[in-house]
Amino acid sequence: MPEVKKVETKNKYLTTLENVMYLWAKNEKLIAIIMLAVAASLPLIINERYFTTIAINCALYTVLCLSLNLITGFMGIISLGHAAFYGIGVYGIIELHKTAAKSA
Repeated sequence: MPEVKKVETKNKYLTTLENVMYLWAKNEKLIAIIMLAVAASLPLIINERYFTTIAINCALYTVLCLSLNLITGFMGIISLGHAAFYGIGVYGIIELHKTAAKSA
């Protein structure tokens, strides 16, 4: 693991931002584990279905945005495959809802 150096500057805003980035880089695995634990326990804490649905949608869109950022940002490739897979998933859910509505 590369050594992370703390930078001292005269600008207060940059110092705060750089300190936050320093703490993030130093404890990245611990922060990721804490965030996963909070995300996993969220449905147990929040009993309302609406807020759980909002949290799930936020997580799905976050994963979609991160994957598009990886493909188009770092690699420079324009990909419509993500949209196609997302559309196929939505179409499948709609068909399942139609089937469930007919059987009910």
